[in-house]
Amino acid sequence: NLLFQNLLQEGLGGVIFFAQNLKNRDKFKNLMEEINSKSPIPTFLSIDQEGGLVERTIKLDKKVNYLTPFALSQSENTDLIEQHTEIMAHDLLDLGINMDFNPLLDVNTNPYNPVIGVRSFSQDTAKVEQYSKIVYEALSENSIIPVGKHFPGHGAASVDSHFDMPQINMNMDELENIHIKPFISAINNNIDALMVAHVNYTAFNRETIPASLSKEVISDYLINKLNFNGLVISD
Repeated sequence: NLLFQNLLQEGLGGVIFFAQNLKNRDKFKNLMEEINSKSPIPTFLSIDQEGGLVERTIKLDKKVNYLTPFALSQSENTDLIEQHTEIMAHDLLDLGINMDFNPLLDVNTNPYNPVIGVRSFSQDTAKVEQYSKIVYEALSENSIIPVGKHFPGHGAASVDSHFDMPQINMNMDELENIHIKPFISAINNNIDALMVAHVNYTAFNRETIPASLSKEVISDYLINKLNFNGLVISD
């Protein structure tokens, strides 16, 4: 695609791939090599690979079937979670991927949440902190850039933000003590990147704008208050 090649040569910083892009392993690896050869800068070659519900390699030949984060957490086996992540990282590396929008740092406090559910490790903040740390550290140690999501927490939403903008009416103390804690832990553990949610949080914004467009959420709070100096990515 000539347009895509031109964008790469002009300094396009990143590309995301979905299941429809990953069908033949060898063809995909050749595409990654072509992108790297045509780009004048190192490119983020990214994917949403969480396991289970969100598994972009689902159509790939010789694919690995992964567990959901919730299923992993039910084992309470930290070695299993680490090994599972290492297998995933090696699979992504073999494909030529270098960034994974994973893990979810969302605490799934709403049992009727239509978009998070078993994608979250738990409804318990401490378990989300514990298990997500294993995942982002294992990804990083195996040369995959982890991206924690969806800041400042998508777990209390009752609307799927792919279709409409959820609003979370929660005071700051509750947000910080339940939903933001895993993000603070990840920041303190030097996670490379965080993804910001398309969710409106009334604790930050009286006007109805999503966190992904909010100066109060991103600049004032995430960067200036929490001292996050990594990469900020919009959902």
